[in-house]
Amino acid sequence: MNDLAIKMMAAIFSFFLGVLSSEADTFTINGRDITIPAPEGFARVTEEMSLVMALVQQVNTADTSNETLAYYIEQTDVSAALAGEVPDLDRTLNLAIIKELKNVTVGKSYFSKLKTVLKEENEKIHKDTVAQRVPEFTKRFGEGVSKDFNVDLSVGISAMVPLAPHHETENAISSSTYISDSGSVNGETSASTSVNTQTLVNIGGTVLTLNCDAPRPEVEWSREASMKWLESVLASNTLLLNHSNGFWRRLSEGGSGVGLAALMAAGAYWVIRKKGNKSGQNP
Repeated sequence: MNDLAIKMMAAIFSFFLGVLSSEADTFTINGRDITIPAPEGFARVTEEMSLVMALVQQVNTADTSNETLAYYIEQTDVSAALAGEVPDLDRTLNLAIIKELKNVTVGKSYFSKLKTVLKEENEKIHKDTVAQRVPEFTKRFGEGVSKDFNVDLSVGISAMVPLAPHHETENAISSSTYISDSGSVNGETSASTSVNTQTLVNIGGTVLTLNCDAPRPEVEWSREASMKWLESVLASNTLLLNHSNGFWRRLSEGGSGVGLAALMAAGAYWVIRKKGNKSGQNP
């Protein structure tokens, strides 16, 4: 089958898959069923999008603090992803959970404390993440991608600059972070800065992380897209906040996971998304 035929088949398939993957998914977490609609204009990455899924899996493996539950790309990128390519991935969203909080029921009072920690120690959390957690993450990610894609990849994060929270309610808090990274693929170096808007939302005692990523100038778009997604998530779930069932120590220690979640979500793919289509390598 020639390249044109493959692309035509991928386009046809992407129409049907895009419809399916843009609908809501149900996740069972800590004994609760939580419904997560796909963000407007985005589709969930599936196994059929082999290269993009491979990247998602590498990030999930490298990140020891968070678990990626779903990753979303723009619907206009679905066709390329199904054709075995890596789209630009300039705008992406993902759903994650801090592993320390996965089996913890977080009530109103403890979530309020978590929000206070994030507001008062946001800068310290991100500085500690860059100093202590980033080297391990980038090393794992670089080694994993190098092996899967048959390239020599190295990445580094030079700075994470958190902005003050811009949205807060009883069960949600949102803030944005600028992330500067650099690296090389087969000796060719590059650098970029992206923005990650992250929302922690408490749904019936389960704290989830909604991440939205975009190039640095699009901070307002990332915030608007995040807010629309948050509103659709809340409208799809009727679970009320419960009393806490867990230890405050575990909840407070989740702060480092919040910082690393932003790192995990934003900009980690910049080298591959710019070079992956040129390498011609499959995982």
